[in-house]
Amino acid sequence: MVRDYVAELIGIGSEVDKLDQLLLKKQSNTTVVLMHVSTIEEKFNSIDFEKLNNIEKTMYLYTKSNYRAILQYITHKEFEEFKKVSLILRQYKYYDDFVFENFSSRIKSYRDAIVLTKEEEHTLSKAYVSQIYVNLANVYNEMGRTVESIEELKKVENFIDQFPMARANLAIKHHSLSTKITDRSVMRFLIEKGVSELEDVCKSVTPDHMPDDILAQFIEWKRYMEEIINVHLSDVKPWSLILDVDDNYKNWASKRNLSLNYINIIYEYGNVDDIQMVDMGLGYFGEENNMEYYSWFNTIKQEFNMARYFLYKIDTSSYENGVHESQHHNLLINTLDYPAIGIGLSYSKSL
Repeated sequence: MVRDYVAELIGIGSEVDKLDQLLLKKQSNTTVVLMHVSTIEEKFNSIDFEKLNNIEKTMYLYTKSNYRAILQYITHKEFEEFKKVSLILRQYKYYDDFVFENFSSRIKSYRDAIVLTKEEEHTLSKAYVSQIYVNLANVYNEMGRTVESIEELKKVENFIDQFPMARANLAIKHHSLSTKITDRSVMRFLIEKGVSELEDVCKSVTPDHMPDDILAQFIEWKRYMEEIINVHLSDVKPWSLILDVDDNYKNWASKRNLSLNYINIIYEYGNVDDIQMVDMGLGYFGEENNMEYYSWFNTIKQEFNMARYFLYKIDTSSYENGVHESQHHNLLINTLDYPAIGIGLSYSKSL
């Protein structure tokens, strides 16, 4: 008899959803939760991953990564108790070790699933694929990698225009981004844009596109962001588009999300390079009492600006031999979390 792995994985997914629902209850029974954890892991372990086809592997990776997210959340206070029923947890001595590895595992699983979806793009539904990107984005955000989170959510536009889960999560990321900023007018602009987007999603979404409990969470986020504006930002005006400058180079950069500007991380405007190192004071540098960290920051910023300008010249200039000098010696640096939150360079690869 041939095993129906799709049905099995759908069943495991339902078990994971039940576990998630238990967490939403303020007084869930620990014994019941432990039973669900044990059942889910037994079912995962009964499946030989190598025997699955691409669609089944995608489902397996996606579902298991979702489960590991819940496992991380529920075990943070009772790690030793959950180790008794979880083979995953038994690999780690301490909760912090598990969390560190779990972030990496979840990211790898979602990324591997995305690679597989590209081989089955005509079989898997676009909504299913889009949700994988949304969940990957949320892992990045949990880690403080806000820019990478935003970039993953924006990729969903290539699959489904106006996908509710992606739109609502991106709206919340406006708040995440605002927490990295010292300019209160930019903070207000971002949070207001996020509130507006959440309001539109919550009004228009249907139950078949978003479960009621998820919708309730987004409505609560909207209220929270409105409260921030009313309580903490009521005395400032939001950033305005008139602050952008009319310059070909700067407009070129902002269209590709290459401006060093927090607004440009999400939108195709905000073309003034106004990201600066926060004034942390010399005390941050301990006994050395020097400015070494500032020097690193400025070096990275200068190299980024040079690379960006070379790209601009390549893209906008014509040459007799068809090759610009910078194409021989151009280097795009990977700035990771530049500065502190990251600046994306992936858009430039299309040039």
